[in-house]
Amino acid sequence: MLRDYIQEIIINESLLWSAKLTITVCIKTELGNIIAELYPKKAPITVAKFLDNISIGLYENSYFFRSASSDEVLNNFAIDIIQAGKADSKTEACPITHESSQVSGLLNKTGILSMSRDEPGTAASSFFINVADNPVLDFQEETGSLAKREGYATFGKIIQGMDIVGAIHQGEKGSRELTDLDLSFMEEMRKNNKEEAHWMLAQYLNRNITIYSIDVVTENVDAIAIEKT
Repeated sequence: MLRDYIQEIIINESLLWSAKLTITVCIKTELGNIIAELYPKKAPITVAKFLDNISIGLYENSYFFRSASSDEVLNNFAIDIIQAGKADSKTEACPITHESSQVSGLLNKTGILSMSRDEPGTAASSFFINVADNPVLDFQEETGSLAKREGYATFGKIIQGMDIVGAIHQGEKGSRELTDLDLSFMEEMRKNNKEEAHWMLAQYLNRNITIYSIDVVTENVDAIAIEKT
C-alpha cells in the first residue's frame, strides 16, 4: 500500500537524522521568528516527518489558525496551545505511526512542540506549541477511574521566540470569516456534539497569523534577528 511505502521512507529518513542530537529550525511568521530545536533521537519518526514536510514546502505561506486557552474549558479539557498546519494550497501529507510522550520522554510542557492528530496514527502536518504545561496531552496508562490516554507526539522545543508564541496565543479569536473548509469541519462537529463545535469555533483566530516558511537553520542561532513587521 502507498501508506506503507511512504511510512518506510520516513523510517529510513529518521535513521539518517537520528545521528544528530538536535536539529534547529526557524518558523518565520509575520510577528517575528520562532526558533525551535527538534530531537531526532527521542522522536525519530515524527522529526523525520516534520523535516520532510518542510522540504516539500508544506508550510510555506501557511498559518497559525487556532489558539486554545485553559480559561475556555470544555469537559475539563483545559489546554493552552497555538496550532498551525499546512498551506491551504498544499495536499495533505500521509500520516505516520504515533510516537507518544511515553516513547519520546518529552512531556507537553511550556514551549514543547507536538503533532496534532485525530486518532493515534493520523498525525500528518498540523502541529502545536504548548503555551503552558498541558499534562492532559501526555500519555497515561489506565489507572482506576482514569481511562488510558495515548497522548500526542512531542518532538521539539522552542528555544527562542516564546514572546511571539504568547502574542499569537493572545490574538483575537472567534469572529473571523470562516473558509469553506472550516465550515465543512464545523458541520461535521455539530453532528456529533454541538457544544464542542461552538467551543472549537471560539478558538479560531480572527486573523490567521501567516507562517512565511519553516527552514532548517544552519547558521548560529544567536545571529538570527527577530524580524517584526
